[in-house]
Amino acid sequence: MIITGIKTCIRCDIPKLKVEFYKHYAMGDGYLSVCIECVKKRVKDRYAEKKKDPSFIESERKRGRDKFHRLYKKPTQPIKGKKISMKLYYDKYPEKKAAKNHSQNIKAPEGFQKHHWSYCEEDWKDVLFVSKEAHYLFHRQHIYDPERMKYRDHKGLLMEKVDHRFFFKSRSGALAEIQP
Repeated sequence: MIITGIKTCIRCDIPKLKVEFYKHYAMGDGYLSVCIECVKKRVKDRYAEKKKDPSFIESERKRGRDKFHRLYKKPTQPIKGKKISMKLYYDKYPEKKAAKNHSQNIKAPEGFQKHHWSYCEEDWKDVLFVSKEAHYLFHRQHIYDPERMKYRDHKGLLMEKVDHRFFFKSRSGALAEIQP
């Protein structure tokens, strides 16, 4: 839609194109009578005048703080539903919690996550550093066997560390070559 037409601003008394006016549904032609430039100048002048009043400054600060807390502040308490579901998960698989606790001091490189290829006690600190996307994909495609504390592939075969490394190496850039 091409807007053609000229309208005169009632403040500066200069004829301008209609695109230089704000739209306003209540006006006869659908545009405000004051041009954008004059509206902005009036708002700026009004704000400069109001800034001289200390009560206005304090009310603006309070309004800004309230807006921040309403929109951006994250809750201080964890979400109860997630907390309960994680507790149930770790109650079901205590070996995973133990492995996580024993490997928490191992730092993963930037952009990578720790992956336990086995939850046997001797392998708790033996982790692979993998990309987040590949890690997610692995857990979507493989099944955890709690009896043997290892993962099974789509054929039902137990996977050893070599199999995990092959899976992640087959996804380019998914495996970091740094070992703890």
